[in-house]
Amino acid sequence: MEGDKDNVPLPVVTFFQPQASQEPLLFSLFTGNEVALRRFLPKSHISNVIIRDNTSVQRVQEIKLKHLDNSKRKVGNYFEHMKKSFLHDQQNKMNRWKQQYSRYQRMLEKIDQRAMQEATSNHLMLLPAQKSSLHVPKPKQKKKKKTPGGGVKWGDAGSTSF
Repeated sequence: MEGDKDNVPLPVVTFFQPQASQEPLLFSLFTGNEVALRRFLPKSHISNVIIRDNTSVQRVQEIKLKHLDNSKRKVGNYFEHMKKSFLHDQQNKMNRWKQQYSRYQRMLEKIDQRAMQEATSNHLMLLPAQKSSLHVPKPKQKKKKKTPGGGVKWGDAGSTSF
């Protein structure tokens, strides 16, 4: 084994010659300021990563702003729709109340007309001698009634409602 060690060639160490620094050529589309800027920038890809990250963050912000604008527009449209439907419902309610009021008003007018017709027909049927002897009592006025709670209630004194 000792003889084998003597036969093994020794490793050879070689050193490469240093490369000469290359002078930057101004043969490019860049201006002098951009070339100088590139000379001082790091030669790693970190700057590209940062730029891409900034663009992706900007894109996310644009998407969020677009989403906010869309939701704002939708909420505004929904508000306008609800406002129109509320006003439409209120208008329908007022029209229904007017119709009901006019219907009851016509019914009351018909009742008044019938009462007037009955009064005039009864009045015409009487003979002139009976008219002078007939005494028509005055209608009773409404008087205040005291309620047990101390309040005042309006109504006919002693009359019944129908």
